[in-house]
Amino acid sequence: MASADLYEARFTDPAAVVVEHGQDAYDRVTLNWSGIDPGGAVLVSRTPNDTAWVAVASLAADIAGHVSFTDRDVEPGRRYGYALTYPGGLQRFGEAWVTVPPAPGFALRGLQPNPARTQVSVAFTLPVAASARVQLVDILGRRVVDRVLTGLGPGPHVVSLDEARALPPGLHFVRLTCGGRTLSARGVFVR
Repeated sequence: MASADLYEARFTDPAAVVVEHGQDAYDRVTLNWSGIDPGGAVLVSRTPNDTAWVAVASLAADIAGHVSFTDRDVEPGRRYGYALTYPGGLQRFGEAWVTVPPAPGFALRGLQPNPARTQVSVAFTLPVAASARVQLVDILGRRVVDRVLTGLGPGPHVVSLDEARALPPGLHFVRLTCGGRTLSARGVFVR
């Protein structure tokens, strides 16, 4: 067998693929392959929706034959194919298909618990990293709690409102404002 034949023989042993992405991974896809020649170089190729494959990274396997790749150039809700090739090779192996989860929306779940006694939190989701304002408004329209929240990332959040402990029982409204958009929900305080 010529050395070129041995090189090509590596394509017949597909690498094991482990695809990692959590529920909040709408902005990235992480893939881990194993079974690659330790120290061997591979190219990571990607295709959106089974169109042309394009090389997006050149990596070297670690001593255990593992390769890890994180793709941050993805669109939420889109499907991508990933595969490996050896440099100069044509045959893909270790192919994996991933549908990137949709991005979180702008949502207000309201007070938790509802009705609330003493401990109260507000649960909401932001679509992007941004500051937000949470307000509690009483039945007469007075702002009884007004908090500006900074440094929030995209995704779900739960914020404790300790200052709401002293509010009288009754109906209140939770208002969430972020980026010029406002949502509101009802909440009841009981004693």
